[in-house]
Amino acid sequence: MQIPRDHQRLLREWFVTPNEKTALFISALEKVAPALDPGTLAQAIATTTGIVRRDVEDLLQVVLSLVGTVALFELPSHEDAMERIFEVLAKDAGTDETFDDAARARFYALVAPVLGSRTLEVTSKAFRIISDNPHTFAASKTLSEMRPIFIEDGLVPAAWVILHQLKVRYFSGGRKELGEFFVALDRDDLDVLKQAVERAIEKHDKLLQVAAVGSLHVLR
Repeated sequence: MQIPRDHQRLLREWFVTPNEKTALFISALEKVAPALDPGTLAQAIATTTGIVRRDVEDLLQVVLSLVGTVALFELPSHEDAMERIFEVLAKDAGTDETFDDAARARFYALVAPVLGSRTLEVTSKAFRIISDNPHTFAASKTLSEMRPIFIEDGLVPAAWVILHQLKVRYFSGGRKELGEFFVALDRDDLDVLKQAVERAIEKHDKLLQVAAVGSLHVLR
């Protein structure tokens, strides 16, 4: 098992030499519901615990990766997974860090509820389902401008055109790469785009109603 250096640092910080934030994080996992994306889950945990959201986001990136890796490799048990993780951390540890039996036992006790968390398991799988698409939405904005129309040799515009550039940013490669594209729109195009989005929202809301009738848990 390979664990990136920055992930190792956070694992040591939170689970090998833990502090009060570790207990708060683990406790929160039992209270918060699974989310459609890690950012929403991070906000819920930060609100519940008072831990800085950025710290929660960094840790979630690590533990969600571990949960996904354990599922991917179909390790026989969480104990086997914890043993492999601990061995990696001990191998790459600095000379001033202690990885004795006491540290191992403490690490196992703290990581076990994380690897066994249903909230993390569901969130991790939901994130993978979305990320399996070639492109996933990241952000958008519109840039609006007026352009003059000149005819012949005159310097006074004969007319003006209002254009809107729709900028869409997207993730690809499992959200590891960020790309973007631009589309020029006029007023009629904006109406067409608005209708398409409103239609998608109507279908989304209808599907939520269907899910409610069937008592299906839809992630938000």
